[in-house]
Amino acid sequence: MATRVLSVRPRPVPVLSASAPASSRPSAVSSSSSRRPVRVVWDELRSVDVAVCGSCTESFTSSRPGEVDAWAAAHICDAELVALLALVTNRRAA
Repeated sequence: MATRVLSVRPRPVPVLSASAPASSRPSAVSSSSSRRPVRVVWDELRSVDVAVCGSCTESFTSSRPGEVDAWAAAHICDAELVALLALVTNRRAA
């Protein structure tokens, strides 16, 4: 069975101006990156947003605007899973 590798690139960030309609998609908030290790990227091949947690490796994919950002903002890591992953990957437990 062949493995398919996807190249995930950052999604385009819209430029918001005073004349932008209210339905414009907001960009991801970067201030939460120090608290939450969730990375949101655009998968151009599948045309979906993908959120991946760097601590527990949980992920969420959606083609609907805002769903991935909402999941990333609400995501809480399972502490036991994070500790186990840290042990097997030689990382320090968070």
